[in-house]
Amino acid sequence: GNNMQVVIERQLPSDNDYVAINTQQFTGAFSNKIFTYADSLKTLTGGIYIKYRYKMNIGSDTSFYLDSTIILYTNNCTTVTESKICPSSNTYFSINPLANSYTYQWQVNTGAGFTDIDANITYYSGTTSTILVLKNIPPNYYGYQYRCVQTNGTNTVISTPIILKFSSTWLGTFSTAWEDAQNWSCGTLPTQYIDVVIKPGVSNYPIVSATAICRSLSTFNGTAVTVKNGFLLQIVGK
Repeated sequence: GNNMQVVIERQLPSDNDYVAINTQQFTGAFSNKIFTYADSLKTLTGGIYIKYRYKMNIGSDTSFYLDSTIILYTNNCTTVTESKICPSSNTYFSINPLANSYTYQWQVNTGAGFTDIDANITYYSGTTSTILVLKNIPPNYYGYQYRCVQTNGTNTVISTPIILKFSSTWLGTFSTAWEDAQNWSCGTLPTQYIDVVIKPGVSNYPIVSATAICRSLSTFNGTAVTVKNGFLLQIVGK
């Protein structure tokens, strides 16, 4: 019925709780409704369980939880070679286990070659399991590469390296001000560690009215970024 919503929520191994990924808004007279939603998993690595649940909002009442389900996501939809997240947020990397007799060791390349990840580093958990969880990752970890080494005696299988990147998309929800954190998908202003994406179809496009910085800037047809006279937008990435 009118003023009713169904919220689709998902929980990945790196999520502390369910996260809303889509909202179905209903209007008009009360009636039977059918809707579909496709959740793209192409940026996720396989070998994990994914939890879904559905919440129904009726006006200001958000206490109605509907069905929930858990799926085993085994094979990647595509080869994952990079992961783009917000700074100081969580993510995970995973591999499909070969057999119970294999051991696992996650490695990181910070610029000088791959080395085993120290299990005592607070940003990591699961360093010797099939799922590596990264939490509250600092922005200066941009560009770090991760892989898992599976070993069984003399047999060694190394997973495809994944590059960690930080990215924020311009929303333009509140104003044209580049300097307004509410206009960015990460909720913070871009820094030298953040790739900025400007997509079409937003209400406002950014205007830079102070010295600003980002690692890279990606724009699409129909978008615009304006830098006022006397100010600078510095792009520091290679």
